[in-house]
Amino acid sequence: MLDGNWHAAWMPKLLISATADLELLAKQASVARDTLHGAKYRKKPPTPTQVTKDIHARSTLDKLPTEEAELRKRIAARDRYRMIPKGVPDADGYQRFSYPAAASDLTGTARNTRSSITVPLLIPNGTAKSLTKSQPIKYLQKFTHESETWAAHYGMRSLVEASNNLVKLASAEDLGNPKKRSGRGFASHYLASTLAVVSSNIRRIITFFTAEAKRSAEHTGRTRRRKNERGDALARNSELLTAPAAAP
Repeated sequence: MLDGNWHAAWMPKLLISATADLELLAKQASVARDTLHGAKYRKKPPTPTQVTKDIHARSTLDKLPTEEAELRKRIAARDRYRMIPKGVPDADGYQRFSYPAAASDLTGTARNTRSSITVPLLIPNGTAKSLTKSQPIKYLQKFTHESETWAAHYGMRSLVEASNNLVKLASAEDLGNPKKRSGRGFASHYLASTLAVVSSNIRRIITFFTAEAKRSAEHTGRTRRRKNERGDALARNSELLTAPAAAP
């Protein structure tokens, strides 16, 4: 199981460790950025150890794009070893998978004699130890974790969850409050939920047009604090330069 997908056991170890190596690279980049940020605001002359750390941090960030691109290629290369789902999971959660085609295997390792497998295993293989080994079904995903396809679907799910959260906010429709839907029965709750969604949509439309109006309005700048004897804010120097000349 890698990134939510099943893969053949003979996949090269270099591809198996790609995700872990990518996470390690991200941590190293984060440490390097923190090191350089601290060096930027360092008041005392750096010690030899600090100079070495700064050089190493710059080197890490310089090589970051190249190394990250290489790791992304290794993750993408797993496609040829990914198990192929057959149908959909049944009522008990069992799912059949086919092994990848022999032509996709670049390792030359002896392949399994079976052409398909069911997860969880209907009949555990190997020793008795496999009887108690749990199957990571809860990590199974249709798309590879953090892939472009996964990101597109995950982004849509985030929009749905954000919309649901707005309907439940106490400062908005507060649908989660039982007192806001005191009626009983399915019809009453269905009507209350529908009206809450309509109200939330209207609220978001108003917010959008209000923000657009503010963005399109001419920026007038902050009003000066100094005032004249009548209590009016004094004009800025730029306003005085552009003002028309007074009539003689």
